[in-house]
Amino acid sequence: MTYVFERTGMIIVRVQIHGPRGIRDGRFALDTGAEVTCIPPQLAAAVGLEPVPSGRIMTASELVNVESVQLSSIVALGVTKRDLMVRVHPLPPGARMVGLLGVDFFRDTRLTIDFGARRVAVA
Repeated sequence: MTYVFERTGMIIVRVQIHGPRGIRDGRFALDTGAEVTCIPPQLAAAVGLEPVPSGRIMTASELVNVESVQLSSIVALGVTKRDLMVRVHPLPPGARMVGLLGVDFFRDTRLTIDFGARRVAVA
């Protein structure tokens, strides 16, 4: 299974992150409100990526300084994106996922979320 609908309505997606030092898997929230995919600093370090300052973003609760990394590739829901620039920022303590899969990942695709049928499709 590549995704799970939680009781809260959150969609959790299995994601593979590829970097110069290897591949790591993680649970990401599919977040259509996030313009950019976000990974935590520990995941960036684990695949050998060194974050660089990239400005400020508005999270759900505050404006924060962030860093970015360019992934070798990222794989989710049967889609592979190469050289995707993502933000590096930790999620709040207690989050049940390690990152956010933002709309930048879905550019040039058709994303269909059917909450009634509890189904996600990417074409």
